[in-house]
Amino acid sequence: MEVKYNDVQYIVSNKKILDDIDLRIKVGAINVIIGSIGSGKSSLVEMLNAVIYPTKGNVKVGQFNISSTEKIKNINDLRFNVGYISQFPEEQFFCENVKKEIAFEIDFFNYRKNNIDKRISDSLKMVGLDDSYLKRDPFSLSGGEARRVALASALVINPEILVIDEPTYGLDSQGKTNLIKILRTIKRRYNKTIIIVTNDVEFAHILADYIFVLDNGKVVLEGDKYDIFKKGTKLKKYGIVVPKIIEFELLALNKKKKLGFRDEMNDLIKDILRNI
Repeated sequence: MEVKYNDVQYIVSNKKILDDIDLRIKVGAINVIIGSIGSGKSSLVEMLNAVIYPTKGNVKVGQFNISSTEKIKNINDLRFNVGYISQFPEEQFFCENVKKEIAFEIDFFNYRKNNIDKRISDSLKMVGLDDSYLKRDPFSLSGGEARRVALASALVINPEILVIDEPTYGLDSQGKTNLIKILRTIKRRYNKTIIIVTNDVEFAHILADYIFVLDNGKVVLEGDKYDIFKKGTKLKKYGIVVPKIIEFELLALNKKKKLGFRDEMNDLIKDILRNI
């Protein structure tokens, strides 16, 4: 499903939150949107399931046209195809247990109601949780568990696009590692288009296929993650730090050491031992 922003502006109280945005999301890839606080990242993705509408321009999501001129009549059809997980997933919860929380999505969208128990169980397994969570109170979950349940709730109706806002907020190192594995698996096995908003550049570097950099409501850089993170000076100008592993690799290249760009520290260590 294609996602394309065409000359999009979003203005609130005479302030431009988004300014002349033109971008195309990479289908079947993990797209990561980074930028300093207040750069417009969350507003950008909230348009994808019509939480907000552009002041000018339009956003094309498959057959849906999100614009300033008219409201979408079949908004639930749009939201069926675009699974949205907010920065604080517990704010999306309102059922007494995890099973009912996930089942609500099936009931609301009237989607494949046969064999519901298995489908709920399968969606939990997709995010690394087992059936012991079915009777758990969603409000008693840790931050990492809550994000996984919110993700399972989105996946149970098999949307074409997943949008995740600040997924690493409040997660420890192990929680981030688990989330990376889950999202990579979802992309690989189910060919989902994934769109992530984050300030966590280390997370973005490991996970992203393609990166968009926002500053003051504008897309100032976009490209392959290695091409983006090599632009250390430009990134600092926009308040973004370079991932530590990239800093080391750039230093090695400056000293004419034979190192490539790696996502994982273990791979970098092997390169160091092999070449240095």
